[in-house]
Amino acid sequence: MKNDRFQGYLIDCLRDFRIRTDWSHFARHVAEYCNVTRNTAKSWFQDGGCPPGRESQIRLMCFLTALGYNVLEFERMGEARRSLTYLIGFSILTVEEAVKMLGCSNSCELFHIILDRRSVSQSQLNIIRDVFATRKADVENKTSALVERYSYGLRL
Repeated sequence: MKNDRFQGYLIDCLRDFRIRTDWSHFARHVAEYCNVTRNTAKSWFQDGGCPPGRESQIRLMCFLTALGYNVLEFERMGEARRSLTYLIGFSILTVEEAVKMLGCSNSCELFHIILDRRSVSQSQLNIIRDVFATRKADVENKTSALVERYSYGLRL
């Protein structure tokens, strides 16, 4: 993407992506990356469409960020939350692994942590930082692979 990166909330980034691309074609790529059906991905691109939920939201933020968007929800996260989002969004950690690793009672609690609706203990922050430090190269490799695989034909 050019240096004039689009910045906005996830829904605005989706709208811009739809306007700048042949979104009906790229909905297939988004669906594949986010592990949802093509119809589900298409619904995210429609005005008034159903916004992505939880894990799909995380994966979509990573997808758009890798392609050059400044997704405000993502950019405004603290470093540890953003690191955790990368780890889950790039399938380096599963939701279940992250729940167990952080001692959350369920995935809902994990998503509340990620989306800053629940405080994070110092021990949880340390765990996230330690895991991210050991997996940072994986995040970089996954980002490069995403761009290589999905940016062909994009004119952003």
